Amino acid sequence: MDLLCEHGLRYLLEYPDRFVIVEAPYSFADKPQMIVYLDKEKVNLTFTIDDDWENKLLNANLGLMEHSGQFHFQGTPKLPNLLRIIIHEIGHLVEFERLKFNWQGKFVPHPLNKEFVNISWDQDRYWQDKEGFSEKLHNIQSVEGLLLFLQWFKEESSFFSLSSSMGMNEDFAEAFVYYILKEYYNYEINFVYQGRVVLDNLQAPNRYRRQKMAFVANLLQNELMENK
Repeated sequence: MDLLCEHGLRYLLEYPDRFVIVEAPYSFADKPQMIVYLDKEKVNLTFTIDDDWENKLLNANLGLMEHSGQFHFQGTPKLPNLLRIIIHEIGHLVEFERLKFNWQGKFVPHPLNKEFVNISWDQDRYWQDKEGFSEKLHNIQSVEGLLLFLQWFKEESSFFSLSSSMGMNEDFAEAFVYYILKEYYNYEINFVYQGRVVLDNLQAPNRYRRQKMAFVANLLQNELMENK
């Protein structure tokens, strides 16, 4: 909470009615009730955002586990993953309140949310992601393949993280996270292989990401104007 307040982000804490610490396999937002539930195990300051990246990569592609000693992710500045989780879940509440994504699993389009969704999701294919992101991630079979995937991710992907492609809701929440992290913390994440940074700033702006960043920026600016 201090990390949010120190950067002028206290207003984000007005979205949740309350935070509840629970024993659960993951943290989540109860959107209709506007409550954020935090997994008890995740409430610590030692597990960083870059640790979370490595964890998610290895969970998504177990075949890379045997090579995991050769690489890691390096976030600058070092930030606890708890901060990312809190911003992510608040992002879900913003999405529910402002974009009106249907929380029961069926996408209900209107002009504002379609402006965001159309960047990455294909209406003609039942709103599947346009990149085949998960298939690319799961098909990595070597460190060389991982390097090619991350190079593509940096230069061409519209997503901001390895979990962005899980659904439109996750896409928005992760765009919300990385807009906040970049704008207020100047956060970047690099890929380190055999002790050397081989890919820097994995979330470098490209034309798709710029659209998403501008969308989140406008949304938050409008929110601030309305609350004055």
